[in-house]
Parts: sequence; C-alpha cells; structure tokens
Amino acid sequence: FHSNKSEVLQCISVDSDNDRTPETSCAILDGAVIVQMLRPNNCTTFADYCSDVFFKYILNLLKSKSRVDIVWDVYIANSLKSSLRQQRGDGIRRRVTLATKIPGNWSSFLRVDENKQELFSEISKYLTTVVLPEVCIFHIINL
Repeated sequence: FHSNKSEVLQCISVDSDNDRTPETSCAILDGAVIVQMLRPNNCTTFADYCSDVFFKYILNLLKSKSRVDIVWDVYIANSLKSSLRQQRGDGIRRRVTLATKIPGNWSSFLRVDENKQELFSEISKYLTTVVLPEVCIFHIINL
C-alpha cells in the first residue's frame, strides 16, 4: 500500500483550542529534510553551502534555543525506502568535498544516495569545526 505524507496528515487532528506554541529550549532536526529545504542558491562550493546556508540556519535557531540536535539518515541498500527512492529517478553521481562545486540541478543531485551520504558527512565534519556561543549545545547524530 502506497500513500503520500499529505494523506497521512489529514488523519492528524489539530487542537484548535491550543493555538499557542509551547516554549522549548531544544530543537531536534532531520538533517536530510533541512538539506532538501535549504537550496544552495548563490553558493559556488559545498563549503559555501555549509557556512552560508546550513550553518546560518542553525545559528538562527540557536538565537531561541540553547541546544540543537541534527539527526542524519543512513541509506540502506535493498530497503523499502531504497526501492521507493529508485522509483523517483536517477541523478548524476558527484564526489562531494567542501571544495567541490555545487551542481546546477540540486534536486537531481539529491536523488543519488551516495551524494547525500557524502554531503551529510561533509556538513557534519564542517559543523564540528565551527565555534558556537558558550551557552549553546550542538549534537550531530548519525542513524
């Protein structure tokens, strides 16, 4: 049985009496979703993307949170998710380093599991080198 996320969301009821968002001090992020959401726009290399796009997004969150955790996907061959990703089509394989130029077609680049694995690894390595405000806690979790 196949369904879309939007179909599942229709089943979730929203409590309209509680319009207020609770205050939180921690954010747990799905790193793959953040990469899909944050396009490279004017970045030339993956280093530019890490510093000018991804890290700036995290810094913005740290203005209101004292802790940010990023969880990364692991792509397992012959899994159900793997077969669904294959149905979406192929992209072009590109070796990812911080010095590598960003491909013109971001969506096509993200269709290749190896591209994403290397990108997630490079972002994680980059984030371990940045200096954060002392009151902030930052974790990177690879699942």
